[in-house]
Amino acid sequence: MSRFKTRLVITLIMLGAVMIFMGSSDVIDSRKTPTDFAAMSSEGMKVGEIVEGDLTSNLGPFEEMYHTTYGIKTGSSDYVYLVPVGSKYIGLKSITQEQVTELDAQANETIDYLLGSSKIEPRKVHFKGKVVQMGNDEQYYAKDYMKQMGLTDAQITQSLSNFMITSVDFDHGMMFVGIGALCVVGALLILAPQISGITQSIGHNKRMKELNAMPSGGVVRDDFDLNSASSVPSEPIVMRKDPFTEAQEEAQGQTFGMSDDDRSSGQRNPWDKPDDNDDRSEKKESSTGLKLKM
Repeated sequence: MSRFKTRLVITLIMLGAVMIFMGSSDVIDSRKTPTDFAAMSSEGMKVGEIVEGDLTSNLGPFEEMYHTTYGIKTGSSDYVYLVPVGSKYIGLKSITQEQVTELDAQANETIDYLLGSSKIEPRKVHFKGKVVQMGNDEQYYAKDYMKQMGLTDAQITQSLSNFMITSVDFDHGMMFVGIGALCVVGALLILAPQISGITQSIGHNKRMKELNAMPSGGVVRDDFDLNSASSVPSEPIVMRKDPFTEAQEEAQGQTFGMSDDDRSSGQRNPWDKPDDNDDRSEKKESSTGLKLKM
C-alpha cells in the first residue's frame, strides 16, 4: 500500500473515532426518558438528567458566550437566561439563533407582564436539554444580574440554584456518529484488498502445514473409521509391486524350482554368475576332441 493511502487510512480512522466519541454521548442521552420540566423542582434536579418541556417565562440573559480569535469575536453567541424553577432560579443556555430570538421575545413579554404594562401572558418556548452544574463564571454573572434587578445578597443566596440546563440538539449527535461511521467504513474499503491478501496467505500457510504434517507416502481416507464396520472396504486391497522387482522374483523362483533333469541338461539361471570351473572343463573337452581327430 502506498504512503498516501496509509496516511489517508490513518486520517479517516482518527477522524471517525473523534466524531463517534463526540456524538455518542448525545445519542445515549437521546434514548433516556426526559423529565417533564413543568413537574420538576430545583431541589430534585440531578446532573446528567434530561429535561424537556415548555418554558413559560424568563427574566432575560445574564451571560453571553462566544469564541474569539486574537481577541476578535468569531461566530454567533450563546446566551444563558435566568428562568424560574419552583421557588428558585436556574440558568438556561441557548444553542441556536432561533431559540435566542424566541427567548428574547419571551423575556420582554415576561417583564412587561410582571410590571403590569401588559396583561398578555408570555409565550411558551419549547426546549430539551441536559442538567449541568453551574460554573463559577455563570454564578458570578447571575448574582450581578440579580443585584441589578434590586435583590439583596441574602435574597440572591436564597433564590439562586447551582444548576443550569444546557439545550441540546440530539440530531447533531446522530449526525456526528453517522459521519464517523462513514469515515471508518471508507478506511476499511481501502484496506479490503490488503486484508483479503493476508487472509489468503494465512489459509495457504495453514494448508501447507497440514500437508507437511502428513506421513510420507501415506494417503488420508476421510471416510475410514475404525469403530465402524461399514468403513472397511468391500474389496481386498492388492499390493502392487515394482515391475523390475516382480521379474527378479520370478527369475529366482525358476532357479529354486529346477528339477534334476533340468540341471543335467545344462540349463542355467540367467541371473546366476558364470562359474570359472565350468569354463575350464569345456575348454578341456574341446582340446581333447581335437586330439582324437588327429
